[in-house]
Formats: sequence, C-alpha cells, structure tokens
Amino acid sequence: MPNLTLHEWERDFRTAAGADRYDIFRDHLRFLELPGKALSMMEATVLMVRASAAYYTIDGRSYDDFLAMQQYNPAQSPYARYAFTFDLYGKAYARLLVGAEIHAIDLADLYGHPWEPYKAVGYSQIWISHTDWR
Repeated sequence: MPNLTLHEWERDFRTAAGADRYDIFRDHLRFLELPGKALSMMEATVLMVRASAAYYTIDGRSYDDFLAMQQYNPAQSPYARYAFTFDLYGKAYARLLVGAEIHAIDLADLYGHPWEPYKAVGYSQIWISHTDWR
C-alpha cells in the first residue's frame, strides 16, 4: 500500500467499513463478548488512529507503516499480528492492529489521551488477541 495521508486513510477505512455494514467490527465485539455497537467502534478506532499518529509526529517518527497496517479488514493487513481492543470507559471500544513489534503503539500516551466525544481520558481495559482469532 502506498503511503497515505491520515485523511485518505480515514476515507478508505470508513468506506470499507460501510461497504461491509460494519460486520467485521460486529464480529469482533461479539467474539470478545463486549456490548458495544459496531458503528461506535469504527468512530472510536478512527479517533484512536488519529491520536496514535499525533504521538508518532510528536516523537519525530513517521506513522506511514502504522497507518498502512490499520485496515478495516485485518486479513488485508498482512503484517498485523495482534488486535488491541481498548475500552474507553464503557463509552466505546477502539481497535488498533499491531505487528510483531508491539512497541509500535505507545500504551502510556494512549492511557493519558483525552477522548473529548466520550468525556473520558485514556482507557479502562485492553484486550490483546490474534487478528485471526486463534
């Protein structure tokens, strides 16, 4: 995948999720036995990716590889090994795809990040699973 801007990534991500009627997120929530809504997960995931990209920028690092990994359908992200699912204090759930190098996301930065739409800061729980659910 060529390097995308954050805006292009978001457009493509939303298009893929809408075309699928959010079924992948619905299945994800069902597998983890979480009560959230698939559309809400899509919105929270977009916010989480934006926040992560901001922290990459603050650290002076490129977020191109991270962004390329954040596919709506994990099967289309060949380097993604894990799905991190964040509970934003029961207001929403967000998913980040991560490769073998788990340090690609900064859990400490995200733990202190304000989520304005949810009037919450950070996350209360996190689930780590394989993208293929094994």
